[in-house]
Amino acid sequence: MTNNISQSLVVLFKRYIEAFEGFDASLALSCYKVPCSLSTPDDLKVLSSTAALTDEFSAIFSQLKGFGFANVAASKASYQIVDSNLAMVAVHWQFFDQNQTMFTDFTALYHVLTCEDELKITNVISHEASHYVPLIEDLTIHRE
Repeated sequence: MTNNISQSLVVLFKRYIEAFEGFDASLALSCYKVPCSLSTPDDLKVLSSTAALTDEFSAIFSQLKGFGFANVAASKASYQIVDSNLAMVAVHWQFFDQNQTMFTDFTALYHVLTCEDELKITNVISHEASHYVPLIEDLTIHRE
């Protein structure tokens, strides 16, 4: 992990937010290392190709459009370095519609790898918001 891990994680997750708010599957894909896994309480997906991950994000974005999604906020976040190439990041996400009404929130735990001097998500596990577990270091992901 780089010396500026906190700053690098903020850059990664700001790009991730930008991808969601712009419904940009290519930008979301740039945040991931393939193969990767996405896990929810109802499903586990191992995505072995960029095409599969792009399709997954296209489906997620289509669903969000149906809810009138406008923006997302990280209400709290933290991280912990595991070793020189791996960090865990916990984020409590809040999703808002065009009226700024929150329509869903949840906690996600990410495994983030260093790949050629860039951070990439390799695994994400989503849980109910109440399952947020703070890790060692606080992380602030401000809106632009």
